[in-house]
Amino acid sequence: MRTRVITDTATKQAIDGANEGLLNKSELAVKLRISKRTVDAWMKNKRLPFIKVGKTVRFRWPDVLEKLQTFRVN
Repeated sequence: MRTRVITDTATKQAIDGANEGLLNKSELAVKLRISKRTVDAWMKNKRLPFIKVGKTVRFRWPDVLEKLQTFRVN
């Protein structure tokens, strides 16, 4: 399978803006540089806000950042 590389800046912005901050578990783990297992644990401990529809889980990036700020030490 060949991976398509997107080089057009306008196309990249359109794709990035399509979900407007909605991420799945894998995407969130990559952005936060943590494992999916850690995402699961943080969800269970109510450290991450999430939206669940059926079995689908999504995260709003601004909500995640806001929640993580509450754990800031300094």
